[in-house]
Amino acid sequence: MAPGENNLRKDNFTILSDDKGGHGAPASELGVAQATHNKNYLTTDELEPIKNNADKVFKTAIQELVSGADWNIQFEACNTVRRVCKFHQDLVL
Repeated sequence: MAPGENNLRKDNFTILSDDKGGHGAPASELGVAQATHNKNYLTTDELEPIKNNADKVFKTAIQELVSGADWNIQFEACNTVRRVCKFHQDLVL
């Protein structure tokens, strides 16, 4: 853990925050399948918009939720869906 970071536990997820309120890099824009085993739960306020190809990223996340057996991939896909719901509602409606 970097200096100045706080490591909090909530519902068996690790929440990382720094003194400036940062939460690290967002989930990979196109690589939902490249999920790591260290999961960071992001609060709704910490979610960031998808910068490129939001429709493709959203479709990939839905596919991962439906067909993925790997919990780590599903976790990242859930975060992607949350980002879409917050910033790209036109893709959901």
